[in-house]
Amino acid sequence: MPSLIIHTDQSLNNIIEELDFKKIEETLKQVFIKILDAEEDKCQIIWINSRIITSDYKIYCELKFRETDYRNEFKRKDCLDNIGKIIKKIFKVKVRLRSFSINQSIITALDI
Repeated sequence: MPSLIIHTDQSLNNIIEELDFKKIEETLKQVFIKILDAEEDKCQIIWINSRIITSDYKIYCELKFRETDYRNEFKRKDCLDNIGKIIKKIFKVKVRLRSFSINQSIITALDI
């Protein structure tokens, strides 16, 4: 963890087809590593093609991460700001970002 879920509106499908997602994800992971002190192999990025009906924001990003003393409010805002700038530069649309910290004692994870 951290886990970034990126919802992109269907109207962006023509842009999406041309993207190098591995390169974008590597750039985003470097933000997690640099700002949130994340371990690279624990960073997760999920892209979801969505239908955003009424919002002016055609991309919605939701970042979840384990709560630590190191990941203070300044670092969380800095991380979201960097993610937003990267996404906005690529897609050239308004981006809405949210972050949520999760207490480590309540996380359950399973890969099957």
